[in-house]
Amino acid sequence: WMLVGVPQVIKNFRNIDGLAGVSFLLLLQWAGGDVTNLAGALLTSQLKLQIYLACYFVLTDTVLLTQYVIFILRRRKRREE
Repeated sequence: WMLVGVPQVIKNFRNIDGLAGVSFLLLLQWAGGDVTNLAGALLTSQLKLQIYLACYFVLTDTVLLTQYVIFILRRRKRREE
């Protein structure tokens, strides 16, 4: 479960159009859950491993959201041409 986002990240790096079927709302909800998980881990002084893992998930979400924005910008640019 720790590598849940990695296959999607790799697929997107190889072919950014792979994000065509991914919902932006899903990515936002996923990121929101991971951010609140990190906040909860920090506020309750959880083990360092739990905090590091929460940071990892937030980082993965950030990469996926960045890839999604790049995908949208490229698609918009293609439509303008």
